[in-house]
Amino acid sequence: MPFLQHNRDSEADLGSSSKISKDDLSSYQFDLLVEGKLTGTFGGLTGGDMTIAKIEYNLVYESGLSTTLYIPGATTFHPFSMTRGFGRYNELYWWFREASDGLINEARRNGSVIMWKKTNGTVEHYLRWDFSNAWPIKLSGFSYNQYQAASSARISITIAAETIELVPV
Repeated sequence: MPFLQHNRDSEADLGSSSKISKDDLSSYQFDLLVEGKLTGTFGGLTGGDMTIAKIEYNLVYESGLSTTLYIPGATTFHPFSMTRGFGRYNELYWWFREASDGLINEARRNGSVIMWKKTNGTVEHYLRWDFSNAWPIKLSGFSYNQYQAASSARISITIAAETIELVPV
């Protein structure tokens, strides 16, 4: 059955990059840029689901027959989390505090998440997502100890955004 065959050329259309090898996915990093400024580099990225609401419209014809039409509604962008990262914790903390203190207009920021890998001394960008009117909804707590250097302490952040857009690299 030809419709069940896997077409490798269509993978780029489905959001995967032809440059990405499944063997080396663990070597990719994700940079968080907020207002154009690098605020962290992370090893994991999850979430960011996009959902279109389904609106049902019941239609009744003069003959008495009826049908239901489905119309696309509002698009919702779910929060995304960046984990196992290093970053400017003070900047992330004060950004979180602005939102926590109710200063949401000041806390709303635009930014990007860039997936990259260093190969042969050069940095190659593979995917980029731009987000707008975003603020942090969760920031990792206390994960430091006396045996772990402060430079190796990992952070994580969850961000809610009004829009998320995949941008060609």
